[in-house]
Amino acid sequence: SFNSFELYGVTILLLLGFGIKIPIWPFYYWLTKTHVEAPTFFSIYLSGFLVKTALYGLYLCYLNLPWISLYYVYFGIIIFGIYDSTLKMWAQVDLKKLVAYGTVQEMNGITLLFLLGGINGMKLGVLFCITHTLLSGLFFFLVDLLYRMYRTRNKNTLSGLFILNPEFSWLFLRLNLVYSR
Repeated sequence: SFNSFELYGVTILLLLGFGIKIPIWPFYYWLTKTHVEAPTFFSIYLSGFLVKTALYGLYLCYLNLPWISLYYVYFGIIIFGIYDSTLKMWAQVDLKKLVAYGTVQEMNGITLLFLLGGINGMKLGVLFCITHTLLSGLFFFLVDLLYRMYRTRNKNTLSGLFILNPEFSWLFLRLNLVYSR
């Protein structure tokens, strides 16, 4: 049996471990680097499955460990992570890295729903997990198609895409609107 000090230590270590895998600020930089360097299908797997299992593990910790005193700290970290990843999205020129920052932003938002929402937040969080899995995988696939067609993922180089490939551009725009809901 753990005393209260040991229990809080274990709780902090578990939250740190899951925070790295979900990814939560300040530990999400590995995800953006991995997505850029990894093949597309690994990015789809990473964004669609691996991150969601870490979220489930965090949820189980949330149910079973006494971390109420850490709740507001974790809440603040998640809010700051959403803000930080949103600001970093504006500076990205690599489309794959842009989708990766979208994953960071969305997973922080989903984690917030799981921690705040009770049963309705859980239902909404599960729905967002499903839509995020489908949409982020599709975005990584579309970025890969763009790279295969034009040999670049630089958004500045692809600035005339509406003229070069209007059907693809409209699909990308519609998906972007659904993703940003």
